[in-house]
Amino acid sequence: MSSPPTISRLRLLSDQPVEGCELTPDIFLANGVPAHTCRLEYKWYRSITKMACSWCGKTPVIMQRLTDDSYFCSVACFTNAWQGHPNQHRTGLTSSGVRTETAKQAEGWVGRDFTETTEQKWVEVSDVSTYIPSLDDAVTPLSADGSQKGIAKTLKTNYPGTNRTNANRLGFTLLTYNVLSEIYATADAYPYCAAWALPWNYRRRNIMRELINYRADIMCLQEVQADHFENFLEPELAKYNYAGHDVEFNTIARQRHSNDRNVLNRLLKDNVAQLLVANTHINASPEFADVKLWQTQHLVLEIERMLTQHSGSTSTIPVVAAGDFNSLPGSDPHTLLANGLVQPENGDPSGVLATLPLRHSLPLRSAMATVGAHANASAESHELQRMEPPYTNYTTSFVGTLDYIFYTVDRLSVGGLLQMVDDRQVQEHTALPSPLFSSDHTPLLSEFHFKR
Repeated sequence: MSSPPTISRLRLLSDQPVEGCELTPDIFLANGVPAHTCRLEYKWYRSITKMACSWCGKTPVIMQRLTDDSYFCSVACFTNAWQGHPNQHRTGLTSSGVRTETAKQAEGWVGRDFTETTEQKWVEVSDVSTYIPSLDDAVTPLSADGSQKGIAKTLKTNYPGTNRTNANRLGFTLLTYNVLSEIYATADAYPYCAAWALPWNYRRRNIMRELINYRADIMCLQEVQADHFENFLEPELAKYNYAGHDVEFNTIARQRHSNDRNVLNRLLKDNVAQLLVANTHINASPEFADVKLWQTQHLVLEIERMLTQHSGSTSTIPVVAAGDFNSLPGSDPHTLLANGLVQPENGDPSGVLATLPLRHSLPLRSAMATVGAHANASAESHELQRMEPPYTNYTTSFVGTLDYIFYTVDRLSVGGLLQMVDDRQVQEHTALPSPLFSSDHTPLLSEFHFKR
């Protein structure tokens, strides 16, 4: 009979717990035994003793000196107390709690007035594999230098003005948001972001609260990994009566170009369009400008096909096309959508555009450019592409507008927009993502009215 497996290592990827964001430990068993093949028992405990800094007496504490179970509220206090640490070893003072007066002098803790600490008391709070800290756990996110930033992690913004404009009109709201896939949210890509704020276990609760707070009738999400959708987003959003449907660009590519292997290989980029209204995530690579345009054109062709199939015309049903188009204002994809036709700026070097019309008949207009949600917007201006927001993607290597909500202006009108994120909040943590904003993109939300 084989001996039961033993735990060789236990760790938490998030070294700084945050209220409302789950903690899931990584468990490594001896001899490489997979953890999922064993029955594991979990116990989570919360201290019910209010811990104060052993140096200055302040709370909360963020550091512990393991040799004597003393706690400190800052790196500075830990450093100040550390000068007496060698004396502690020399005098053999290993008892827990605040030092006696004799011990304080031996350790260099002279002139401080301390209160005796009590033995730490703990209460069990959970027996499942994942624990979500609550406000009762008194945990807060900290900046890299240890300064407290509070527990707020999302920004709730209102529509411009005091009331929504469609209170007595038939309409809907639509949100588009690139939530930043876990495979891209790495320390190498975002070295300025606190390490504890990058894991999906932290960001997913942050993002979920943000999505629910917007209360959009339709959500268009991009960079949603399949396992994250199936295991988290779909069941969580289903609680609020949301459902989704996927259509892959690869399916279209295989249908249209199955006989040309070179063209097919160039077009297979694993980008996805969701057709609730019409939601897309266009390929991001700058060297594939023709693929960006190809995908945008086929998105519009698919919209036109569905309109014709359902109503016999492309002009009877309102359309919204939203998403991360990975294209700047004035680029070929943006021009095609906004103007209805385009001449490719760099031609067609790979021949993937030769059979495309590079035009459409839908009267599309950008919601953000039409109404404007930034200081330079002007409703009278006809140069709509210059009225897009200054950015929807903000990192240290790139700042620009890549996300849009296009709509058919003959059937819909814009009644309100979500205000753009304040620059100061974006720059507070250098760039996006950050502990406050869990994606490198900003969300866009528009309220639409049906024209009668």
